[in-house]
Amino acid sequence: MKTNYSSLSAEDLREEHKRLHGKLVLPNIAIVLLSLFAAFSLLFMPLLGISVHLDEGTGQLISDAMSEGSEGSEGSGADAEEISAQYAFLLKDVDIDVGVTLQPTELFGAAFSEGREGLRAFIDSAAGDLVSVVNELSEQVMPAMLGATVMGASGVEIGGVDPSSVSTEEFASVIEKLNAQDLAGARSDFEAALPAFLAQLNVAPTEEQLQSAMESYDSMIGAMTEDGTKPFDTANLIDAFTGGGEEGAEETEGGMGDLLSMLSDPGSVVDEMDEETVQTIRTVCMGISVGILVFAGLWALLALLALLHIFLPNKKVGMWYVKLTGAIPCLLFFLLPMIALSALPQAGILPEQVATILPAVSVSSLTIVSGVCWVLLWLVSIFWCHPVKKRIKRCKDALRA
Repeated sequence: MKTNYSSLSAEDLREEHKRLHGKLVLPNIAIVLLSLFAAFSLLFMPLLGISVHLDEGTGQLISDAMSEGSEGSEGSGADAEEISAQYAFLLKDVDIDVGVTLQPTELFGAAFSEGREGLRAFIDSAAGDLVSVVNELSEQVMPAMLGATVMGASGVEIGGVDPSSVSTEEFASVIEKLNAQDLAGARSDFEAALPAFLAQLNVAPTEEQLQSAMESYDSMIGAMTEDGTKPFDTANLIDAFTGGGEEGAEETEGGMGDLLSMLSDPGSVVDEMDEETVQTIRTVCMGISVGILVFAGLWALLALLALLHIFLPNKKVGMWYVKLTGAIPCLLFFLLPMIALSALPQAGILPEQVATILPAVSVSSLTIVSGVCWVLLWLVSIFWCHPVKKRIKRCKDALRA
């Protein structure tokens, strides 16, 4: 029931005016907390996370995408098709998430620091999880790597083999003994597993092919252990791609080798960029950084004003600038990427190979925290502050009259 302020005396109206302002203390406290939480989330929580689930299906997606990209190109077409087949085979037993995360503080460093170190630190931070993932990925790739080594030494084309039809279980004991540093036992088990593995491919190996497979194996393991001078570690698998194997390495060089090398030292890509590219990336980082600082600053300003008004006679706080802009970070870094991932593959505007891989990509962003704070701010404003402010206005008008 509405209060009839016209029937109250001036003294009563002044008391009522003061009392109504007091009712805004609690919503102002809520505004302070929401604003601080939103500002903190924008400055210190991940802006954007992009991950790809690598498994046999992803391997096939990559294979299809690279095959699409190689159509119509004579010189590099065969190489692209070969590498795509390598990905499909080497990822056949993989089940892992590989992703990057953009942290605001590192983004600011890339934007405002001199030289390349800030950008390198930003990329290393964004891909920080990849460095730990590479160990697990190498472990999962190792059986298929051994299979690829045998196939290369035996003259079997990976591109002509259905990856799902080839089992690498024969090499389980090999990897188990390698991890136990029993290199001699692993070599013996590998040699014993060759006939059974090749039988799946309808290959009756000759003595020469078996010897070639053993030489490729020795070369690969030698690269991973520096010829026995350091312990075996699947994380050293990169060495086998970049300098270890002969035919086995040739089977995979430029494909999974490039992927693992990039994952092991993501920041190294900065060293290969020309100065123009570095400056372009820094300019983009600066634009995003300035935007984030502005949005976080508006939330922080609202928190400060709401805090001050708790102790001032006039406890009404203007929130329009945050109401208008508070949802933008969540929109840009969460909602739009989610919509794009769903809509772009069907839109037909992306290259075929990119559209093929997008279904394996997922997006996350903790800017959703500021988005939730923005929604709650609107609710506090509409259902808590606005009714009190309306009564304050009516009381003030009656006092003036």
